[in-house]
Amino acid sequence: MSEFTKSVFKLGLLFSILVSSGCVRMMLPTSETQLIQQSVDGGHKIELEMNYVDAYANLKRAYDKCVAYRSRVPNDTSYIVIDGQLERDKHQATIEAKANYGTYVSKVNLKELQDGKTLLTLYLSKSKLLTENKNAELSQKRFVQEQLRALGNDPKCN
Repeated sequence: MSEFTKSVFKLGLLFSILVSSGCVRMMLPTSETQLIQQSVDGGHKIELEMNYVDAYANLKRAYDKCVAYRSRVPNDTSYIVIDGQLERDKHQATIEAKANYGTYVSKVNLKELQDGKTLLTLYLSKSKLLTENKNAELSQKRFVQEQLRALGNDPKCN
């Protein structure tokens, strides 16, 4: 067996052991506070021309359809669950995407503004495997997608 093949095999084995032992917790935030503090660009914000209840309903439907995930591979326990809360008494809503080992992938806050408008804030976890520029680029694409979903205009997910 060549040295290269041995090295690749050892790296693959190490990666498998790390992933299966919960080292995902080292890659993603393990609390809502960490997610917000470490999010790309400190979060993205925009005012939407719709009320927060409709934006929440659109986003929740889109997340349930396109973001929530549970592996169908035997012995693979990977998942992303969606936790949504509509708090009418506080005039706000949140949707969190959480993954394995108590980690957070993203969070969207929706807050009622005057005149039936909504402030949408997206907190997206930085990938430690990507550069700052790539994190910013992917985060911006996701932010545009969140806006479309909130407005009910994502053809794939709404």
